[in-house]
This record gives sequence, structure tokens and C-alpha cells, in this order.
Amino acid sequence: MCHELDGPALTFIPLQVLYLCLVRAGIGALQRAMIMIKTLTIFAVLAFAALTLPLQADELDLGNTSNLVDTSAPQRGMTMQRVESSWGQPQTRRAAVGQPPITRWEYDGFIVYFEYDRVIHTVMSR
Repeated sequence: MCHELDGPALTFIPLQVLYLCLVRAGIGALQRAMIMIKTLTIFAVLAFAALTLPLQADELDLGNTSNLVDTSAPQRGMTMQRVESSWGQPQTRRAAVGQPPITRWEYDGFIVYFEYDRVIHTVMSR
């Protein structure tokens, strides 16, 4: 294959290859231009069709998820003092770990995670 094109500067590689094949086959300039226009038209139509086809997404039916949200558990932002006054002493208190310190309190039915003295997450246990 030639390293340089002697025809128009084409940046789309398949068009460059097509152009070189047409030149080597001895096809005249007018015929090359017509073939290139037809090729570009086909690419444009295919691109347009691909972009305008209706998009489809699968839907996942989770059913009734109301039982997954338990408002009787500590909510994000509550203080340790408020959690303890509302739900009593935890069954287990795990010491703070890491920086920032993350503390874990285990209750019957849920586990509460604190960053410093604020709830960051509550996980329902089974």
C-alpha cells in the first residue's frame, strides 16, 4: 500500500483504502468521485439509522420494596446520644476504627455505623 495519497486528503481510514484500491484498479477520477460519494452516503445513512432507532431498556420489577425501608431504625445524621436515648443500649459496641473513626453499634434487627458521633449508615440484620 502507498504511504502517501496522491488524491484528496481523506482522514477516514476505510475511505483511504477504498481510494487506493480504485486508483490501482485504473478507475478514472469521475468514477472514483462517484464511488466515494455513494460510499459516504451509505455511511451517513447507516449512522443516521443507528442514531434514530428506538432505544430499548430492560426493566427490573422489584415488587413491593416498602418492607426494605424501616423508619424505626436510626437515620443518617443522628447523634450517638439520640440513638442511645431512642433505642437504648446496643447489644454490642465495637471500638472506633480508622481515620475518620468509624464506630459500629449492633442492635437486635439492625447495625448502626457512626463517623465520629453521627450516624452514617444503618443496616438491617436478619
